[in-house]
This record gives sequence, structure tokens and C-alpha cells, in this order.
Amino acid sequence: MNQLIKMDEEYRKWIEDIGKRYKQRQIKASVSVNQEMIGFYWSIGRDIVEKSAESKWGSGFFVNLS
Repeated sequence: MNQLIKMDEEYRKWIEDIGKRYKQRQIKASVSVNQEMIGFYWSIGRDIVEKSAESKWGSGFFVNLS
């Protein structure tokens, strides 16, 4: 019976460890996605500033963009 209790405790710890590792990977993935999205939004902002400075599309550019 002692061995069964020990195995149950080991199993519980193993499952708990799996859950912790899964959560850590979720957080790392979220951070990576957020970094990429920030870079994407920054590049869009840069494009908007450049295009508005060129003034090729007229005064309705920002209205149409939004």
C-alpha cells in the first residue's frame, strides 16, 4: 500500500509539473506573438507617416484609412 501512495504522489507531482511547463510555454508564446505584433504595428505607423508626407493620395487618406 505504501508503494501505491508513493506512486500516486509521484504521479500528482508529474502532472503538476506538466501543467507548469505548459503554462510557461503559453506565456513564452504570448510574449513572442506580442513582440511580433508590436513590430508589425510600428511598421504600419511608419508607412502611414511616409505616405502622408508624400501626399499622393490627397486629404481623404486618413478618412479612408480609418
